[in-house]
Amino acid sequence: MMIFFVSACLSLVYSKLECKCKHVFEPLNDAPVYSTLTDAETLSKITSKTLGQYAIVEIIGRKDPSARGFLHIIKVLSENNANTLIETGASHPDVENCLPNSCSTLILAKFAHLTNRKVISLIQNTTYIENALKQTEMFSKNIQILANNPIKYLENFQGLIDLVFISGNDQNDLSIEDKQNYYYEQIQAAYYHLHKKSVVALDNCESQKPCFCEKAKEYLIYNNWVLVVTGKVQVFTYSGL
Repeated sequence: MMIFFVSACLSLVYSKLECKCKHVFEPLNDAPVYSTLTDAETLSKITSKTLGQYAIVEIIGRKDPSARGFLHIIKVLSENNANTLIETGASHPDVENCLPNSCSTLILAKFAHLTNRKVISLIQNTTYIENALKQTEMFSKNIQILANNPIKYLENFQGLIDLVFISGNDQNDLSIEDKQNYYYEQIQAAYYHLHKKSVVALDNCESQKPCFCEKAKEYLIYNNWVLVVTGKVQVFTYSGL
């Protein structure tokens, strides 16, 4: 009798989870919280019913400063059926723990894996490519990591971009001023490939003072983009949704 009761309760919980995830990717109160990166084999077994939400919770934990930004990105991309996802500055330094770099590469690769999308991740400093590739090897069919200058790549990109995720993880030796310019120049390069349903994200925005996202942020706001999520990962949309 007790076994039947427990089984019924679990079925009810999972049915509620499945229903909720069909509509919007919100933080789940009963989702597991992890403080460190789990191995890629475990990640690959997460059910696709929960899509990007569990990818975020499983990889960085719900309480990580980046989680709110990533959850909103996944929500908008899913609602808009977005397919062209570009990240610059792949997270790379420690294959076993990407938390210092927000784990953006792994999260986007996992989301693409679950939803049959493709991510392009640009990394200018070629010494970091090996770790970035190792970090995402379980999802290699859904992510293309390129050794390329992000500014030139974005300038010459053919077509529209649904997500541009700007980071500077491969340029840690730059001064604050140079990093501000680096973010700004990447946004300028991508700008004319954006559309009204695009998502723009700036990573590592609260890790330094003065903030090296500030110049890019001012440019976006001047051009009528709305800051919808503040914090470590700042998210902008044209509609404000």
